[in-house]
Amino acid sequence: MMCTILAQSAHAFPNADEVRAAFLFNFAKYSKWTEEALPKEAPEFRICVVGMPGITKTLEEGVGKFIKDKPLKVSAISTLQYLSNCHLIYWNEHEIRLPQDVRSALIRKGTLLVGEGAQTEGTIGFVEHENKIGFVVDLAIAREAGILMSAQLLKLAIETRGSVEESR
Repeated sequence: MMCTILAQSAHAFPNADEVRAAFLFNFAKYSKWTEEALPKEAPEFRICVVGMPGITKTLEEGVGKFIKDKPLKVSAISTLQYLSNCHLIYWNEHEIRLPQDVRSALIRKGTLLVGEGAQTEGTIGFVEHENKIGFVVDLAIAREAGILMSAQLLKLAIETRGSVEESR
């Protein structure tokens, strides 16, 4: 699986925000939500970004694309109260901490949480590995959220915690 860069870059190599945005798009594309977490009648697939305007801007260039047969909606979120309508949330834990009760409620609701670092409190954490941006996956959190990740996606992970069988 190639991570498609959502925006055409004016420079030869994508910057870190473009790489993260491409990963976020593909995390959504190659994961499966329960009917309860992503009902058929849901009008859109919402990716929410807390802070980090560069990533939000890059993701917004992908608006018009579809995820799970739903139009992509990107939201820049400034307060935690607006997180409940998101299917995927990306935040930088070094800048903003999700309170444990908020984090737990989002996971129970079936939200894919993506943070920074190998010790992220989310399902997926971005890490730098050999001068490249990669990611680690916590299958226990994915299982708790009712999210199944494709084998293609898991093959790209630098590390997975838990086992694939346990996440089905």
